[in-house]
Amino acid sequence: MGEHYSASPIGAENADTAFPLLSLRYPDLSLQDWRRTVRRLTRMPCEQGGLMMVRDLRGRVLAVFAYRSGGNLDGEAVLRVSDVLMGRLPGDLLPAAVAAAAARLAGELGHPRVAMEFADAALGNDAAEALSKAGFEEEGRLLVRTASAAAGGCRPVGPGFIAAGPAA
Repeated sequence: MGEHYSASPIGAENADTAFPLLSLRYPDLSLQDWRRTVRRLTRMPCEQGGLMMVRDLRGRVLAVFAYRSGGNLDGEAVLRVSDVLMGRLPGDLLPAAVAAAAARLAGELGHPRVAMEFADAALGNDAAEALSKAGFEEEGRLLVRTASAAAGGCRPVGPGFIAAGPAA
């Protein structure tokens, strides 16, 4: 990851640190909703899944991603990285740092492969090029649809985030 960035897990004790970045992308997400989401996603052992953040030297959170351990139909273990949220900075250091953090985590968990999922809007051309340089290739397609609005009286406040109450 070099000397510019460091990666660490997100847990209940440091969830507030990552909130400013998330609130830029998801303005309807409240701090309480984010804290509940962090508690929910970090209940499982870190070997199975969790949340990570990438910080700069000043401690500012510039990227966040979720991960989970899994396998493909061919039986090969893979670290699945999703919900990647990165600040937009010039150059390719930040996307390269996110790729390095995911690769390091995969190595620590014993996974020979990493799969990263991005929404088209979340991945700019510079970031895509940096990830390509880091060895990632486009493979497959991610199809997403919105669930029925009548799903249990919850309101979506962003991908992966829900809050109690009817949809607006």
